Amino acid sequence: MELAPITPKEALRMINRIKGKKMLEGYRGLPQVDKKQIAYILTQVSHLALNEPEITEIDFNPVIITEKGAYIVDARVISC
Repeated sequence: MELAPITPKEALRMINRIKGKKMLEGYRGLPQVDKKQIAYILTQVSHLALNEPEITEIDFNPVIITEKGAYIVDARVISC
C-alpha cells in the first residue's frame, strides 16, 4: 500500500515486494512479464483515485500481462 499518487518508481518497488514476484520474473518456465506494464496500471489507478474522491474501492481481477501489453479482464469500482 502507498498513498496516491504513486510514481512508476514507487509502483515498481511495490511490485518487487509481493510474494509472487518470482512468477513475474519467469519462475519455473513461465514467461517473464514486463513489470513496467503493471507499474503503469498502478500509477494510473492512483491518479484516478486521487482525482475522483467519490471512488472508495477499485478491484481489478484478473490483470493479464502478455508480451503485447496489459489487459484488465474484470473491474469493480465502488463509489459513495
